[in-house]
Amino acid sequence: AGDPAPPGGPTAAPTQPPGDATATPGASGTPSGVTQPIVYEARSAVDGSTNVYTIDANGENMTPLTDDAGFSGHPGWSPDYAQVVFVSDRDAPPGTYDVWVMDAGGANGVNLTNTPDATEWAPKFSPDGTRITYIEIVDGEGSFLMVMNADGSGRQRLAGPYKFAEFPAWTRDGAEIWFAAIEQAKNDVDIYAIAAGGGEVRVEVATPSSDLCPHFTRDGQYVTYATAPADEPGNIDLFIREIGSDDTTGETHRRLTTEPGTDDYMAPAPDSSLYVYLARRESGTADLWLMDGDFTNPRPLTNTPDLLENVPDW
Repeated sequence: AGDPAPPGGPTAAPTQPPGDATATPGASGTPSGVTQPIVYEARSAVDGSTNVYTIDANGENMTPLTDDAGFSGHPGWSPDYAQVVFVSDRDAPPGTYDVWVMDAGGANGVNLTNTPDATEWAPKFSPDGTRITYIEIVDGEGSFLMVMNADGSGRQRLAGPYKFAEFPAWTRDGAEIWFAAIEQAKNDVDIYAIAAGGGEVRVEVATPSSDLCPHFTRDGQYVTYATAPADEPGNIDLFIREIGSDDTTGETHRRLTTEPGTDDYMAPAPDSSLYVYLARRESGTADLWLMDGDFTNPRPLTNTPDLLENVPDW
């Protein structure tokens, strides 16, 4: 989901977050009862366009929600699953992207930002559905962490400018926003946190590598993120740590994946019985993968050589 991370990073650690031991796998290997589709973006290997899709947890009913020739991606569900927020360059000047919302089925798209002098990325609804956080990129200034009302009003810069910023995530109580960014005086990506109303920015994850794409477990007790493990150049894996941990170095964070390639952008199912994430293997293909709620049994959800999946949200 983010830029490739440089070599170096944390080692596997003993922290053991709780899993959902009650999940009962069905015949397909998918726990029963997960009916909410996953929303994600996929880039066509044929024409280069990127569009928003949904897919069921059993791999069925893959459905495009947009049909744009350029870029429509970075989708996220509203808390009631009635809307999808995303970014698109439809109706925008070349090289710029706006924040849009549409109905869950892809209809009634509305441009919330319409900023020809800026590009927006990675929007996410707040847990109560009243606000949206996102990244604003302004040429000559940098990247800013933003928040606005769900109708596009009341835009506010919370943090920045940074050299680079991406994929903010709300804590489950809506009190804070965590995000990945490169500070002006640094060269690698770390994960930061700030109160949703603004204030002091603090460092949460700062390993020797680039730390990307924070996501929270449904119980709000843990954060997952992606980084390059120590001594494994070119490999990006998923890690997890307690929200209240004071270890920013990654030394005590638990490693969740070990396969060569990239594992990134992990999101939990509504009932915590599954996790979906991006996996890009050495073949260069990018697919969605699933893992059980206790962080075991990784397996592919999609196998689409002509589509490169990314940025899933559940």
